[in-house]
Amino acid sequence: MKTRILRLTGALLASCAWSLAATAQNQADPSPAAIAAAKSQPFPVGVARTSGPDGWWATEWTSDVGSGFEGEPLNAPADDVLVRHGYYTASYDIHRRITIWAAYSVDKATGLTADGGTRPDKPHGDFNRPSVFSVEPLVKEAATAAGLGIAKHDDYTAAEDPRYPVPSGLDPKKLSGNGRYMQRGHIVPNDAMKCVGDVLTGIKAQKETFSLANIVPETNDFNAPTWFNLEMAVLKWAEQYDRIWVIGGPIVTSHPSVDMEGIAAHDDRHVVVPDSMFYVILVKDHGQARTAAFIIPNRPEKLDYRDYTCSVADVEKACGLNFFPQLGDHPPTEQEKGSWIFGPN
Repeated sequence: MKTRILRLTGALLASCAWSLAATAQNQADPSPAAIAAAKSQPFPVGVARTSGPDGWWATEWTSDVGSGFEGEPLNAPADDVLVRHGYYTASYDIHRRITIWAAYSVDKATGLTADGGTRPDKPHGDFNRPSVFSVEPLVKEAATAAGLGIAKHDDYTAAEDPRYPVPSGLDPKKLSGNGRYMQRGHIVPNDAMKCVGDVLTGIKAQKETFSLANIVPETNDFNAPTWFNLEMAVLKWAEQYDRIWVIGGPIVTSHPSVDMEGIAAHDDRHVVVPDSMFYVILVKDHGQARTAAFIIPNRPEKLDYRDYTCSVADVEKACGLNFFPQLGDHPPTEQEKGSWIFGPN
């Protein structure tokens, strides 16, 4: 992969502002003024990789968290754009204009916070969702250098899924609430990141997920409840195993691939629609690495993620990537295709 050394003065200033806002306050019980200051901060843009084997790690990962991924995912395109945020890292495809993979990790405390329901997405609350997904400066620079257009916030949505056209005679705009509607779907979930750490940390971590390097077009029914239920299950598994490591992303198998170009009407920034989405997960069970994986069709149906377990090897074959490379050959538990994870739940 190509290492890029970019000067991002604005990103560094924003990072300093976030740090000052956090350290100046009582972390356990921030004042309303501190919360308001955190919420008013601009989108915390991602930064480029640094040198060394840990140069792909998210900037706030400790060595235990970063090393827990057992190595950087391999075999991404040579011109992918690696974007490092505080609590996740994403690899972005400037040609397809979607995430290649995104990695995050959550611990038991994060799961318990999510269970407690103390950080709801409600209007005017501390954790209300940002209204816009932001373009990453790293992506913009790489795409511009390659002579490619840059997808914007509205290019990831449509009144209907282009793979499942609305029958002739029906107005797709009147069907926008049905399962065909195309939404911006998170890879690293907003609902998990807002529960990371203290309140000020959660506000920043939530904002980080509203990056165009962290989304793909998903059908309404896939985004919720199908994918959402899997995201919530991950938080439960984090409680059970103390920490969980997760890598998610799209699988594009159509030839030619279906894209949003006809809907967005921007020839220079069409967005590919994934056929399926994957999650590969890893836990350390009494020191033993255990893995599970899911490949779930991105289609306008309410599906049960538990019906789509598979092995990490199955995901690697489908998307061409190599996960947890330091584990070498996948451990024997791989052959269980994730069935172990449902036992105690």
